[in-house]
Parts: sequence; C-alpha cells; structure tokens
Amino acid sequence: MPIFKIPISIIPLDDKGIHLLVKINIFKKEFTAVLDTGASRTVIHRNILEEFSNSISNNSNLQANTIFSTTDTVIAEIPKFKIGRFFINNYQAIGIDLDPVTETYALLGHPPIAAIIGGDILNDYQAVINYAKAELKLKK
Repeated sequence: MPIFKIPISIIPLDDKGIHLLVKINIFKKEFTAVLDTGASRTVIHRNILEEFSNSISNNSNLQANTIFSTTDTVIAEIPKFKIGRFFINNYQAIGIDLDPVTETYALLGHPPIAAIIGGDILNDYQAVINYAKAELKLKK
C-alpha cells in the first residue's frame, strides 16, 4: 500500500491557535485547503464547483453530513481530486459557501480557502499528520 507524503503549512490564527493548510488540485487548478480533523466531511467552495463542474446538482438534505449548518449545498463530481501527488478519482464533492472562511483568512493575511479536508478523506486514507515535519501522510 503506497504512502504519499504531502507537505503542509502550519499557520497561526492568533496567539495560540493554528490551522493546517495543504495545496489541492481540482479541475486542473491549484487551490488551498484547510485540514480539519474535526470536520466530518470534506467540503469544497460552492463557487468553484459551480464554475468548473459539469455535473452539479442542488441538495438541501446534506446539512447533517457537513461541518456547517446550511441547507444551501450542492453535489458535484470532481474527476481527479489531488492532494499533493495523492489523488482520488471521481470524488463526489459537497459544495457550500466558504466565503466567510475566506474572509476571515484574508483579515489575518492568509490565502483564500477553497476546501476543508475532513474526516471522510482523512479516515478513508489513514491520514497521519506530523507537525514536526509539517507533513501529511495518506495511504492509497
């Protein structure tokens, strides 16, 4: 079982808090995502899915399956979801409005956020986060 080592950035949010960022590639474009071990599901910024996906559909029944309480969700297939050299083919993505997250990051001088990588991916691919090495390991 191959292990993929992916560099992460550890950024400060305040005097004590941090977030983990990772580069992703979806629809052949690079974006920044937050690694969130407390998020149940991975979510993608709805605007990105609406702009680039050919297979988008509305779904208001997903709020219990995401980290946010919203009924304004969409589902779309991402043909190739890449995290570093690791990839998932035909990933069924949940899209929500991540503008509030991006706005908060901008206020702190951080890049816009296109996705939050949650427990579905982290669990399914046996994620290990090494803070000392600033590295995410995923197993395929």
